[in-house]
Amino acid sequence: MSRRAARARAVGALLLAAPASGCYRYVPIDPAAAGAQEEVQVRLTDAAAVRLARELGTYTSRLEGQVGRGAGDSVSVALTIGREYRGASVGSTRQVLFLGRSEVVDVRRRELSRSRTALATVGALAAFAVVAGTVSQLGDPNPGGEEPPPPPPPGIRALLRIPFR
Repeated sequence: MSRRAARARAVGALLLAAPASGCYRYVPIDPAAAGAQEEVQVRLTDAAAVRLARELGTYTSRLEGQVGRGAGDSVSVALTIGREYRGASVGSTRQVLFLGRSEVVDVRRRELSRSRTALATVGALAAFAVVAGTVSQLGDPNPGGEEPPPPPPPGIRALLRIPFR
């Protein structure tokens, strides 16, 4: 198999495996419909993201955590904040943020997408089949066996003689 064909197969495998990153989708829900301890995604207005940037240390318009009911017209979001030191997790804590209902664009629940999961599974299986086919074609091109190689053809002579003394 040529390098060009192998490269085309590798690109095809990557394209087939690309849907693997999308097995879930976020579905809009009413904040009151979120269950206790349920992980949700909260989209914020730009003004709320700017206000929270001071508390969080970064600008973000999406928060992932547990939404709760606040007093009156507010909503609380409990975020898990992880701590790392040199790549090792050293613990985590929860921070509760309070938002006005006007600062929340929408709340979304994470749901398993059966169609995306099926596509990801088919893509992964196709990628595995392509890799397995490529590996089997890149195997040993010499035939196996115990027989010695055939002798050279009868008309070949040495072109260069080097005397040893």
